[in-house]
Amino acid sequence: MAGVRRQLGEFIYWSFEPVLPEVGAVFTGRHGGVSEGPFATLNLAFHVGDEEGAVRRNRETVYRHLNLQPGNVVIAEQVHGAAVAVVDRRYAGVGALGPPELPNVDALITAVPGLVLGGLFADCVPVYLYDPVRQVIGLIHAGWRGTAAGIAARAVDVMVRTFGTRPEDCLAAMGPAIGPCCYRVGDDVARAFWSLYGADGCPCLKPAEEGRPPHGTQGRGGPRGEDSSARTGRWRLDLLLANRRWLVAAGLRETRIVDSGLCTACRTDLFFSHRRSGGRTGRCGAFIWLAGGRR
Repeated sequence: MAGVRRQLGEFIYWSFEPVLPEVGAVFTGRHGGVSEGPFATLNLAFHVGDEEGAVRRNRETVYRHLNLQPGNVVIAEQVHGAAVAVVDRRYAGVGALGPPELPNVDALITAVPGLVLGGLFADCVPVYLYDPVRQVIGLIHAGWRGTAAGIAARAVDVMVRTFGTRPEDCLAAMGPAIGPCCYRVGDDVARAFWSLYGADGCPCLKPAEEGRPPHGTQGRGGPRGEDSSARTGRWRLDLLLANRRWLVAAGLRETRIVDSGLCTACRTDLFFSHRRSGGRTGRCGAFIWLAGGRR
């Protein structure tokens, strides 16, 4: 399991510094803030219906505990897409204490020491990237749409083209996210993943107790046949495995990719889960920075 649990009063977070040396990389839990109701207590998202003042105070709490300057933080508007943006000092402070001003971006890349990349999560996969040779970092928000579109591989490609990164040098960590134990999807989502693998099958997609193949997948790698327990089109999707495969396809070494082993839907005592809450909940935060991001 990657990530070390740390606690400061009621504020709990997970640090990935042991597996991503020389950078700060953290994922916040849901406790230690001032939000109420379904957003209790450390909600970091403005767009979910929480009071703006509470969200701002929560973010200030996180920055204070992590010893980060808000003026160094960049948080984009995540739209479950596959767009990747390279950011520099001009973006410092964008989205740090207010709604994001960097639209339609789900992955951020930088080589600027002191710039803190941030993202908001409640089941989607936070992917932290680090190139220790070129000193480049990335943070990816990978929901099912972004994952199916290969956002993890796209981010690595941007690092290669922009900074000369060699993928085999990179380290990657995946933070708490919904696991296949809890993430059931229908035929529409399943079809998007079957189409990626063809005759090789789709290792990140397994039938649930009542699953059946997406329409039209037989004969191109989908399961063959069905039984009485497989009639409602439900599947278990492993987003962590899917993103791992994209990273490996992009050239990362399998041994340099780790995950937290924590399912957000299983552990709603620790994290917000969009799926488990029925869609009304807060967001945890992921942050990564090169040396110099602290005061």
